Amino acid sequence: MMSTLAEVLGTYAPEISETDFAEDLRLKFEQVHGTDDPSLTAGELAFLSEHGGEAARNAVAQWDPEAERDRRSRIVAASAQHVFAQTLSAAQVAELTGKSRSQITRDLNAKRLYGLSVGRHWRIPRWQFTEHAVLPGLVEVVPTIPEHLHPSVVEGFMTTDQDELGARTPIDYLSTGGNPALVAEMVAELAR
Repeated sequence: MMSTLAEVLGTYAPEISETDFAEDLRLKFEQVHGTDDPSLTAGELAFLSEHGGEAARNAVAQWDPEAERDRRSRIVAASAQHVFAQTLSAAQVAELTGKSRSQITRDLNAKRLYGLSVGRHWRIPRWQFTEHAVLPGLVEVVPTIPEHLHPSVVEGFMTTDQDELGARTPIDYLSTGGNPALVAEMVAELAR
């Protein structure tokens, strides 16, 4: 009998095995949880109580390590769900753009496309595409995306109106012929 996870992956990400998905999820949990207990040390609690003001004292009084573990777990689960809902496989991108799957992989490796790996497979955020093509100027923007940024942060930036772009999203700005160097500069600033 097929597991629920296998059914979901088979429908939405058939190139990813349960094992690859589970390993990627384990790594994400480790990044969010760390291997340490989320408890604050006695010194940290004392410092926050003494120097942090009323809000910090209230937070210290309500601090619950188990609740923090649960909160972190919910973040990871929501992140994994979002990543799969807002991404395409390399095969889907190849079909969308009319390129070969191997060309899509070369574009990802050369940072002409932005993607994330799950096991041995790529997931490629949807925001990078117009109806049947790659977003204009993306080849200049992708190399500037800081490696450590979560894909949701990158997506949030690309889909949010930016004052520097005339109150347009970077996607709208690029799709209408805007200067990709300006967007690339703004993306690089996200690391700071």
